[in-house]
Amino acid sequence: MIAGTGEMVAQLNERARTDLIEAGRVEADGLRLHDGTTAGVGDLVVTRLNDRRLSTGRAWVKNGDRWHVTRRYDDGSLAVRRLGRGDQPHGKALVLPAKYVREELELGYASTVHRAQGASVDTAHALVDPETSSRELFYVAMTRGKRRNRAYVIVPDPYEIEAHLDQPEPLTVTGRLAKVLARTDADLSATETLKLEVDRHASLSTLLAEYDLLAREAQIDRWAALLDVAPFPENVADDVFTSPYYERLEAALARHHEAAGHLAAAALTALAPRLTPGEDQADPAVQLANMLDQATQQLPPGKRTRARVAGLIPTPAEPIAEDMQTALTERQMLIEAAARGLLHDAQEAGAAWVVRLGQPSSRLEARERWEAHAATIALYRYLHKITTLTPLGDAKAIRRVKQATEHLRAQAAFTRALRLGSRQTESAPPVKFATEHMRRL
Repeated sequence: MIAGTGEMVAQLNERARTDLIEAGRVEADGLRLHDGTTAGVGDLVVTRLNDRRLSTGRAWVKNGDRWHVTRRYDDGSLAVRRLGRGDQPHGKALVLPAKYVREELELGYASTVHRAQGASVDTAHALVDPETSSRELFYVAMTRGKRRNRAYVIVPDPYEIEAHLDQPEPLTVTGRLAKVLARTDADLSATETLKLEVDRHASLSTLLAEYDLLAREAQIDRWAALLDVAPFPENVADDVFTSPYYERLEAALARHHEAAGHLAAAALTALAPRLTPGEDQADPAVQLANMLDQATQQLPPGKRTRARVAGLIPTPAEPIAEDMQTALTERQMLIEAAARGLLHDAQEAGAAWVVRLGQPSSRLEARERWEAHAATIALYRYLHKITTLTPLGDAKAIRRVKQATEHLRAQAAFTRALRLGSRQTESAPPVKFATEHMRRL
């Protein structure tokens, strides 16, 4: 669990410990720690001070190490074992002195965002305060989990607000998250951000993650409404909504099927009845996501295509709340500026893939169009880590539907850039090839 302040972390740690006591996994008694919490046998704890004198042989106690308490002594010391993979204790036991326990030990169920930087867990649960959290801290909190990241947004309790005071602005959870994403710890304008050259790739990675998160949040209610009326077989709908793979299903609907120009409602009407319930069957959300991916691959691109960020990343369908649209537009501008920056870097380095696009025209309008298409290719290469001399890499190596759909867009950009180039050094492979390859995935 992750929170923004030490006070919140202490409260989360205390609640987690209470639940574990009730489950019989942790002893009720324990030793008092500096933040007011208690640690006893069975607890997970974290050390907060490097101390080479406390050693298990090869390893010594370091700030941020997590441990399992195995014994409590009358003098206030604790015997602990270091946690390894899967939070399982391993290695020799170590005794932490009473003074260290009292001053430098904390429960290890929750952490502040700052301390969580660099950490990697299976599942992360982030407590978000819309009045204080920034987008930088939110990004860190929501990228710690390898399998899943969940945010719990604090909302004011209407019963604790005094009647004579101004009532808080009514906001949805999405609106509160938009406030967080609109707040930055760095006092920079959009213009200043665009001029920053340092750490450009890391900044682009952050922007892409933020845009993806915002786009998903903007469509949550829409997908829920469509799935709510989908003709699922009996007793399947609840399993879809509670599935751990629900986000994968949303991605199949939004970024694959609808982004290819097809109607999600029509696909759900046709595919939902085909789900096969039963304990021996695959998760229903996975079944439906796979069906949607297959349908996307088999159907030709539809006519209901939407605008794309840098010609590559699909934008969410409207209507979208005004504050959410503002946040999306801001990031779209920054992503597109960063994509142009990638192109300019490649041009200055004389990259072979840029040379193969031909030289941009001397006419301003044609040159701007050429740069827009070339920037699409630069972003595609960045997203899929393509380092080959050919602009789009090896199409036969594509294994994921997401890359296959983006490859079609990059392929179209490649063809248009060649047509605008003043000298064509390589003829564009036909778009038909990319479409046929996508169907083979």
